Amino acid sequence: MKKLLLTAALSTFVLTGCNTVNGLGQDLTKAGSAISKAANGTKTKLSNMGNNNSNQGKYNPYQ
Repeated sequence: MKKLLLTAALSTFVLTGCNTVNGLGQDLTKAGSAISKAANGTKTKLSNMGNNNSNQGKYNPYQ
């Protein structure tokens, strides 16, 4: 009886752990996607700043 109860408790713990790890993996994937999206948005904004022709004729020491 004790073996059966111990096996059931251990099985429950292992299965719960798998669900927790799976959820953590999904959360990390979403966080990584959000970081990549933000980085790409920043990259686009920075590249668009370099293409802005409204500053023609003005001194820019960084060109």
